[in-house]
Amino acid sequence: MVIMEHLPSRMRRDDTQKRGQQMTLPNLNQTEGIWIQRTNEQGYHYVQDVFSDDTPREQRHQDNCRMLIARGSLQPEAPDGLDPAQRTWEKTQRYGRVHK
Repeated sequence: MVIMEHLPSRMRRDDTQKRGQQMTLPNLNQTEGIWIQRTNEQGYHYVQDVFSDDTPREQRHQDNCRMLIARGSLQPEAPDGLDPAQRTWEKTQRYGRVHK
């Protein structure tokens, strides 16, 4: 364990900034809300098109979409006969939000 007061102030600041960035990553509800905004709740979309930037935040949104798919909040365009918990994100599949 590193004791912060023994580190130079610059290193403490860098570590604090990194932790602050991690704390701003989106949760599932935020991802679902942004999905709604970006898709206007219409039709089916590729996850990687809705969250297309190569940033940690967008990557977290994509990871969150995996969980939204597994819980049944996002469903594939083509019926697959699987229970939501059995689904995994398929990049070649488009998804739509299920209104609950």
